Parts: sequence; C-alpha cells; structure tokens
Amino acid sequence: MNNFRSDYETYFIEYYGDIKNQVEKLDYAFLYEELPIYYVVLIEEGRVKDFLRDIPGIVSIQQNYIYELSQIEEKDYRLEDKCVNLNSHYNGSGVTVGVISGGIDYLDKEFIQEDGKSRIKVIWDQTIDWENQKDNFYGRVYDRRYIEEVIELYRECDTPHKKFEYLDSDGYGTTICKAIGGSRYNSVNQCDFAIVKLKRAEVITGNMNCIKFRNGNLYETYDVVKALQYFAELNKVSKGPMVVYLPVESNSGGRNGNSVLERYINYFSNINNDFFVIVNNGNEGDGYRHSEGDIRNDTVLYVPIIVGNETRDDKDETRYDFQISLWTNIHDKLVFKVMSPLMEETSEFDTSNFFEVLNFDFNGGNVEIMSMPPSLKSNEREIIIKIRDAVQGTWIVNLEGREVIYGEYDMWLPKKALTNYNVNFRHPCEGRTLTTPATAVKALTSMCYSQYEGGIRILSGKPCEDMKKRTQESMVVDNRGLLIEDEHGILKIDGVAVSGCILCWMVILILQWAVIDGHNPNIDLKGIKLLLARVSTRHLNNCYSIIDINKLNDLLVEL
Repeated sequence: MNNFRSDYETYFIEYYGDIKNQVEKLDYAFLYEELPIYYVVLIEEGRVKDFLRDIPGIVSIQQNYIYELSQIEEKDYRLEDKCVNLNSHYNGSGVTVGVISGGIDYLDKEFIQEDGKSRIKVIWDQTIDWENQKDNFYGRVYDRRYIEEVIELYRECDTPHKKFEYLDSDGYGTTICKAIGGSRYNSVNQCDFAIVKLKRAEVITGNMNCIKFRNGNLYETYDVVKALQYFAELNKVSKGPMVVYLPVESNSGGRNGNSVLERYINYFSNINNDFFVIVNNGNEGDGYRHSEGDIRNDTVLYVPIIVGNETRDDKDETRYDFQISLWTNIHDKLVFKVMSPLMEETSEFDTSNFFEVLNFDFNGGNVEIMSMPPSLKSNEREIIIKIRDAVQGTWIVNLEGREVIYGEYDMWLPKKALTNYNVNFRHPCEGRTLTTPATAVKALTSMCYSQYEGGIRILSGKPCEDMKKRTQESMVVDNRGLLIEDEHGILKIDGVAVSGCILCWMVILILQWAVIDGHNPNIDLKGIKLLLARVSTRHLNNCYSIIDINKLNDLLVEL
C-alpha cells in the first residue's frame, strides 16, 4: 500500500452507501482502505469541515488518535526485594502470545531453544519499506524459517547478519516479551511469540491531535488496528489459542468502549473464539487530566485549566498546544464557550449540533471546536476543542445547561507526558482516569495493585465508582515487580505495563489447561473471568479483590 498518510489527515468513517463514488468527486480527499466497521479516508490538512459538508449521510467520524506505550519502571535488583515469580505446573506450551509494541531482539537467548529453533513464529515490522510485501499489510513480514536462518548465521559469526537487519529499537518490546514468557524466573517459558513492531505516528497525526512530538514512541490508531487485524488472521490459520498483549494507552475516547480501537478489539475477539486481548488501565491515575461534573437547566459552570505558569508573572514566552475532549449525553443540550487568560472568548457553541466546525484566532492562541456524532451504540457524543499556540495562564471552559435531562459531562486532556506535565485541570477527578483501550468490552484489563502502597498504585488508571458511568471491570493484579535477565545481569521491573504482563501469565496458564490439555476446549472470555474470580482475595479495606496467582496454580491442578 502507498503511504499517503504522512501528507493527509486520517479519519475513520461509518457510512452506509456508496462512499467510494462520493469521495472520488473530491479533489482533497480519497478512500484509503475499507475495513470491517469503518472506511479509512485521507483528507487534506484542515479540510475536514469541507468533507463533512460535501459528504452527506456520514453516520460517525473519528480522527486518528495518538497512543503511547505503557510505563515500565526499571530498578536495581536487591536480594531482599520481594518479587512476583511464577512457578507453575503449566509452562505455556501450545499458546501463542502476540505482542504489539516496539519489536523484539530475536537474537536474545531467551527466545532461542537449545536446538537453535526460535520461539518466535513471525515478526511484522511496520517500519520497513519493503516493496515485495504481499496482501494489504505494509512493512515486511519475517517468518520463523527466515528468523532461524539468521540465528544460524549469528551463531557462526557472532554478529547480526545483513540479511536480517531487524532489531528492537529501544528494548521495550523485548522487556515485555521477557516479562511474559522469557525468563528462568517465569514458568511460562514454552509459549510461542508473534510480534508486531509498530510504525511510529506521522507528524501530521500529531498535529491533528495538537501534540508536539517530544519523543519517538508515539503511535496511531490505524497502525494498531492493522496489527490486531494481522494477528486475528494469523490466529485463523494457526493451531492453538492466541493471547495478544497491547500495552498502549491514550486519553482520547469517552471511556464507553466505543473508540475505534476498542470496537476493533471487540470485533476481532468476536470472530475468533480463541483470540484474547489483554490491555491495562494506563498510568494516568496520578495525573490531573480528567474533570467531570453535573449540570442542570439554567446552571453555569466554569472548568479552569492551568496552562504553564498560571500567574503569568515570568518572562517565559513558551506557548502550548493541547486538546480538550468534552463528552456529553446525546439527550442534553449544553452551550459552552472557551475563554483565554487574556479575557478573549469564543462565541457560544451548541453541543447538540453535529458535524460543526468553528475557528477563532486570538492573541492568546487559536481555538478550533469540532462536534462529532456518536457511534450507533453510544449515548455520548464528543466535542473536540483544539487550542494551539496557547499563552500561559488559566483557560476556562464555560458550560451552561439549556435543555438538560441527564446533565453529566466529562472532559479529558492529553496524557501528562504529551504536554510535558504543563496542562492540568485545576479541579481534577480521580475516577475514570483509566486510558483507552481499557474499556473495550472484549478485553481483559489489568489494574495495578502494590503492597508497598497498600492499595491500587497511585499512577494506575482507575475506573469510575459511579454506577451510572460504570466502565469495564478491571482485573486487580498484585505487582511487586518481576525479575528478568539481560546482558547486564538481573533486573527488576514493574509499572502498569508489567501488571498487564502478569495478567497475560494467568490467561496463558488457563488456556493451556483448558484448550491445550482439553479440560475446557471451548472456554471463552466469560469462562476465563469466572476462573480468575474464583482465585481472587478481597482486599480488607477496599471494595475490590486481588487475583492470587498461587491459588490459580492450585486450582488448575485440582480441576
């Protein structure tokens, strides 16, 4: 496929009818790909307003979101440290683990068996420009035969061969794979791996999301969806169950399970009975990026956002780009306006209007407001407020209720690292700080517990306690850290990404017991959740239960 995505903004469109014929009439957009559920349409930068006007009948539209890799913390290992080490009757044999992240070091000894065979079935490197690649997957795919040829060459000359120049760019993916099933401290060391090395996000996608790239480890919805599609197709032709770990996170999406990536997790899990996706709650629990509240008729609320230096009494002229996602119920009519620290303000914007785009140029920055329609299965709609070149100080979103039935609203700012920790709500909320795709209905989601902190880790994203806004149930995992080995010795790792690795352990054990050993060949997501619930221990001071790995091992032996 030709990569025009570096020059065009990417959007996911729901449309019923002949959209191809409609888009062909436009000179600023074209249909890039037809996927299940959505069409992928590329639009010239800044022309989405024209597209919405020229293509009537669009059901829903979502822009290409930006995702970060979930956090891993590396620490020096001390003998007195207590770590989560897995010893089990089961070793993961027969289960394939798909990892979508930054790649893998295929020459690491942990992924090579004693006979020289690789534990890696396949690697799809999205970053390589390979003109001979078949099908509709860009980049280059390396199969096990090719990997093992390079391993043999490496054994002969002790250096990577030019025939296969693939490497893990920063070690993240290799660390994840070792944590899941590549260490002598972990009994799940006989599983196979399938790897996708994600293509990094295009600069134009960052601009569309008001994100200035400060590091290279940012990815976009389209490439993650294609990785899931690749694994789903691989699962269809391979024998045995597949567990896919997706350690990516974003503050975009309404935490209602209806973002594009979440809907694809549900879709591929539904069409493949033995395809299970693991995600985590993200590391925004200690951020100030979520605000929520209730509003009634004829009530006015002010939501202040602190940008940079709130007092504006220094001489720092630094300006910021950021995006506010405002989510309201489709049955409520609210109006709002945005006010800058220079007392400039937009005109009123009616949240009940769909497909409306307004722009305002201030001395304090540029404000663009875009209203998005809800997907067919959602009662919530999104209004995106993009603020570019913003002056430092307190920005305010002024909300007023006009025709209110439900009256609840939520707002999210970009993840803390994407604004260099300089854009925050003055009055943040701790609930619904979990990141997407954690609220996908068909995903197994981990939440990180720490014995050292005496509860859910401060940085771990948290669901909402309000039953009216109930989010996807998360699996609470005790994460005291894992031990892995590299060329420098033994390393202790923890963090929210590692809690997802531990959840992967447990799902792999269950699938080997159920499918490979034949105790329950047709086990589904509900069956896995029931087994995990049976081995959970209720926390004494809180209303959640923690999965006990040792109890799971004992249960699988007894059943």
